[in-house]
Amino acid sequence: MMKFMEHPFIQSIKNNEKWTVSDKKKRPLNMWALIDGQRISWAYSPDNECLVTLDKLNKTIPNRTNSAYYIRAIEDGFVVLDIEPTCPEKIKEKLLQTPFLYAERSMSGFGIHLVLPLPENAMDYPVAMMKPALKHGKDYEILLNHYCTFTGNLMDIRPGTESFNEIFYELAAQAIEVPERAVNIHEGIDTKLPKTVHDTLVSVLTTHGNLWNKSLSDYDGDVSRYEFAMMGILYNHLQKYLDSPNFRNFGPIDDSTIAQLMYLSAKEVLPYRHKHDETRHGYPWLLFVAIRFLAKCPQKGDNE
Repeated sequence: MMKFMEHPFIQSIKNNEKWTVSDKKKRPLNMWALIDGQRISWAYSPDNECLVTLDKLNKTIPNRTNSAYYIRAIEDGFVVLDIEPTCPEKIKEKLLQTPFLYAERSMSGFGIHLVLPLPENAMDYPVAMMKPALKHGKDYEILLNHYCTFTGNLMDIRPGTESFNEIFYELAAQAIEVPERAVNIHEGIDTKLPKTVHDTLVSVLTTHGNLWNKSLSDYDGDVSRYEFAMMGILYNHLQKYLDSPNFRNFGPIDDSTIAQLMYLSAKEVLPYRHKHDETRHGYPWLLFVAIRFLAKCPQKGDNE
């Protein structure tokens, strides 16, 4: 761990409040909960609400086996090239010849993490830069908005001169923007849906949400992705009910009612965080997320 701490790249980012520790399943922990003596919980927000500086992490857990960092490539100016253990040797050899800033073995001991500068023209690919990562099959991925669990198991290799920019641009050019549709939102609920039916739908959606077998760790600790995925679960279950014979008598249900049903259910299911008290474009945060989900869902039932 000492060599890790003394590495020039690690020294350059140690004061960023983006550090935590991951458990054996690579789930990032809420550092402030640990510091305050609370029960162990996952980092629900990848910022200083749950994360700390590296020095603070050292004082809190000096004998840890890893140090997790939340990368925001645009903000940090670097990416992590995560080479999988299954990556073919020929491809791996090429990647190891890139001009990396830092190289280590992953938690398995067979994968590799390479830190590389963010290419200068990365913002020519705005769709790609909003992705958590850019994947090249099962060979490797480039982490952009994602946790990286640094092991400190440094590799004794020297950087090469192979162009990383070409590798990055090739994957970035393949990133696809999800088409959006207009979502019409108004105050109140659809009068075609009686209050008793409305309340029943919220209740059954809440039940389905609580039964969902995914957790924040399945989304690499990215709470925004997790909340967005939960909206997909609620939306799909809602569509099944609205398409059933019992609801067809009410006619088409408008976007406002669908968004509100998702919003009210999500409030019951999702762990509370301070951001839920914020507004975006005049809407409570979770209602805004529900509206954004509908915009990304051009066809009924499509929650990809």
